[in-house]
Amino acid sequence: MFSLRYAQDGFSLRSQFMRLCGQLQGRKVVTLNSNPEACARVLASSNSKGQGIELMLACPAWAPVFSIESVDGDKWEWLSKEFSKLYARLDWQTKIAPLTRKHVSCMAEIARNDQGFVLDAEQISRLTANILFEIIFSRPMTRAEDDIFYQASLEWRKEIAIKGKASAKAKSDFWSLLGELLESSVFADDLKANAHQRNLYLSLFAQPLIISPQINFSDIMSAVFKYLDQDPKLRAKALNAARDRDVEYMQNICMESIRLNHPFPVLERELTRDLKVADQELSAGTQVYIMLDEFKQEQDFNPDRWVKGAKNPYRTMPFGTGQRMCLGKQLATEMMGEMLASILSEFLAERIRPSENHLYSGRDNDGKDSMATLLYQLKIFSGALKDSLSIGRAKKADAKGRAKLGNCPFTG
Repeated sequence: MFSLRYAQDGFSLRSQFMRLCGQLQGRKVVTLNSNPEACARVLASSNSKGQGIELMLACPAWAPVFSIESVDGDKWEWLSKEFSKLYARLDWQTKIAPLTRKHVSCMAEIARNDQGFVLDAEQISRLTANILFEIIFSRPMTRAEDDIFYQASLEWRKEIAIKGKASAKAKSDFWSLLGELLESSVFADDLKANAHQRNLYLSLFAQPLIISPQINFSDIMSAVFKYLDQDPKLRAKALNAARDRDVEYMQNICMESIRLNHPFPVLERELTRDLKVADQELSAGTQVYIMLDEFKQEQDFNPDRWVKGAKNPYRTMPFGTGQRMCLGKQLATEMMGEMLASILSEFLAERIRPSENHLYSGRDNDGKDSMATLLYQLKIFSGALKDSLSIGRAKKADAKGRAKLGNCPFTG
């Protein structure tokens, strides 16, 4: 099936779509698919996502959630500030290792008693949600809560990956449950104080601590075991490290997997100042896309490149850099390492299959596009082109208005 989203045979319709949106908006578009140091400079130079695909595609797909990864302006300022406070309040550093081990062990016990059980993408998502739920709410999830959280993550994943419209009921059930949970938690007073912006407050928990981790951890573990399964020597080394509880080596495996199979296909920034990048002079206002799923880089899988102190030009790629670097970087890194160590130690190799049931992946689009999916994508992309045209017209009208009301050409 022809894809609108991914490069095929050296041609990327997606890149042409991005450039066309930029032309309609009256702005320059640059795509980068190599040189990690140059990409890091772009990411560090601006905290603005601009008016690109995140604004036009990701933000509507996330609704009613305000994704800290995608929003801009005052909402991003508020979310990043308040999430930093919440992050410090969770005391996750003392909880992450024992809770991760506990939940993996519980799932491994289920596998020992059920010969048909496999650790697939769904179970990785559920495992992730259970760990983070207990960190936030200081109690285990019920099965009903587990089902609502997982189904919501699946539906959001579908819409964010442009595979189809998410179930309104699944979103609503999750949103109602999250509100009820917070109302009966230690965060109740904060929720009440933010009643005038309830959706914004709920988003502090919904996107970075619940929905995105369920999506990203299944993507990452799918990639991790793809590489481990391809190399018996690497698999044996990883298993020995897991048994020795060498969590740092587990983290290095995960980081190398992210480098080669990043959960986010594309990163973007609008330059807020002139910048020289890889011998290109880019002016303020340029929309820059970093094509991580087309990135030209070393393809050998080498976890040792992530050893502390080693020269590694890719260090900023997994979590970004600058003001919009992933705020949960440390939590995610430690949780990935603990999870991988526990999975390798507790599960038989033949039961670990995170690439199975890997639905709606934003990274590889799960290889299951249909004509219905293609028609849905055409509808979404057509809407983005229409929005871009409106943005361009508004920009021209604003410029014309300023010209009419402009300064004296002689005195300034």
